[in-house]
Amino acid sequence: MYDKTSVIMPTYNRSEFLNLTLAGFTIQTSKDFNIVIVDDGSIDDTKAVVDTYQGKLDITYVHQENRGRSKSRNTGLKHTNANHIIFCDDDRIPNKNFIAVHQANKSQNLAAMGMKEKILVRYNSKMQWKENSLKILIKQLKEPKKDIFTEDFFTERDIVTDFENIISTFSVGGSTDNYRDVVEKYGNNLEGFYFPWVTGTTANMSFVRKNIEDFLFDENYTSWGMEDTDYSFMLYQRGYRFRMIDDAVNYHQNHPGNFSLERDSLNKNVKYFCQKYDDLSCYLFANMFGIKRMSMIELNELYHAVTEKTVGEDSVEETLKKLLTNTLY
Repeated sequence: MYDKTSVIMPTYNRSEFLNLTLAGFTIQTSKDFNIVIVDDGSIDDTKAVVDTYQGKLDITYVHQENRGRSKSRNTGLKHTNANHIIFCDDDRIPNKNFIAVHQANKSQNLAAMGMKEKILVRYNSKMQWKENSLKILIKQLKEPKKDIFTEDFFTERDIVTDFENIISTFSVGGSTDNYRDVVEKYGNNLEGFYFPWVTGTTANMSFVRKNIEDFLFDENYTSWGMEDTDYSFMLYQRGYRFRMIDDAVNYHQNHPGNFSLERDSLNKNVKYFCQKYDDLSCYLFANMFGIKRMSMIELNELYHAVTEKTVGEDSVEETLKKLLTNTLY
């Protein structure tokens, strides 16, 4: 392993998103990094987009037949000998200090979680416009330069030449998985929070690995959801601390998704996750997705309350785990 930084970025038929994301990496304040792009069987012009950034960025491009998220990230991890790994999705535009802030938080046994914001790039009638996003956009536009229903709101050139203005105009708030309520209560180092691993997503996180073989994704996750939570839980079990870093921000290019398929896939993968680890914290996390959802702070307080108590011969922890198992299956 070498003391350097690699960004692992799988992609599949998202060339228009990838183009803007790579533009963001060309304006980083730190130039000491490379990007491993794993093309998971794309049939669009992904390769042509990557080629336009060769020379502007240090890119390792790997093409493979479509194998899914976990296998794609493993391919990326195997194609770099860097010890400092940053995960970033292909549809997330990094802010200028993204690499530098992750590097400043580089430490043994530390997983650093950046902030995930949302940005509007183009209008799509199939998209669920949450948080009055379209109204926010129209209000922020200083003048109607573009037909917002037919044209992209900005280009890769705009990112390079006018980044701050683009962000202030088209960003529409943060993601719920920034867990701002948790950070407010437990601090950026999540002290006293028993579920730090839930903050870890491959959208924006970094860590220092000790080798390649012991830091790979579980390839049993073949559909959407939970492969990154599983990976973060693995890091947690190996003694990694978790830190939320506010200044390493990337901006998710909002686009429509198939929510019913994603929900079904997530439910299946949550069950596998619980079976795999058989840990109370996993079962509590799984029940976040039920009808009576609890907040992470409520779950944390419940976990703290029961882990040291006993009821008869069983600990409260074991009793609660059995009850949660029954509700999950």
